[in-house]
Order: sequence, then structure tokens, then C-alpha cells
Amino acid sequence: MKTKRIVLGVLIIIIASVIFFFSSQNGENSSKVSNTVTVKVIDTYTSIKKENISLEKKNQLIENMSFYIRKLAHFSMYFLLGIFIYLFVETYNIKHSLIFSLLCTNVYAISDEFHQLFSFGRSAEIRDVLLDTLEALCGILFIKGIEYIIFKLKKIKTQ
Repeated sequence: MKTKRIVLGVLIIIIASVIFFFSSQNGENSSKVSNTVTVKVIDTYTSIKKENISLEKKNQLIENMSFYIRKLAHFSMYFLLGIFIYLFVETYNIKHSLIFSLLCTNVYAISDEFHQLFSFGRSAEIRDVLLDTLEALCGILFIKGIEYIIFKLKKIKTQ
């Protein structure tokens, strides 16, 4: 149990650090990173499809897809944070571990938005705190779903 807590604690620190790092970037650098990732996604897709596209069409795709790539990356980080915090809290057999885990991710989301106030070209939004918390809830519910399926399979096996 102790090893599991340590591993989960390290994973939480890694995810929280990644979120902190990206929140520390100013608005311009953040956009550059998103565009770089978007270009790689588009290049990978077009090479798999063996499709050549014009520079104009590629720039249009970058403009259209960058928002979605950013949101997917953001969703992934808080989804994972929710999972790792929930699994960590579960090792302590806390009665309302789902609510406690959600509260922890919410507090981190609030601190992340506050932190962004100090990054040039960034802002803090209550809407983002709610989205971050919802993303973490998706991760927690994903794990709860897996736990439920495993419980049902074990129950069937013992019958």
C-alpha cells in the first residue's frame, strides 16, 4: 500500500508540475506551443493519408484545430489528475473519497487559475475552474466505472 501511495503521489506531482509549467507560459509562448503540436498532428495525419495539402489549407487547418488541440491537452491533464488523486485518496479508505478527490482537484484548479494571473497575456476564469473540475470528475468517474466492472466480474466469477 505504501509503494502504491508513493507512486501515485509522484504521478500527482508530475501532472501538477506539467500543468503549472504550461500555466507559467505567457500567452504568446502558449499559443506557439499549441500551434507546434497542431502542425505535428496535421503533418502526421497527412503523411498517413498520403495527402498533399497547400500551405494555405494547412494554415487554415492550424487555425481551426489549434483550439481543439489545446482543449484536448487540457482535458487530458485534469482527467489524469482526477484519476491519480482519486486512486491516492482511495488508499486511505476515506468514506467519501470521490467528493474529497473532487475537492482536491477543484482547489488545484483554483490555484492554477490564480497562478495564471501572474503570467503575461493570461487570465483567470471561473469558467476554467469549473471546466477543470469537470474534467477531473470525468477521470474519477472513469476509474469508478472500471472499479464497478471489476467488482461485477469478480461477483460473477464467485457464483
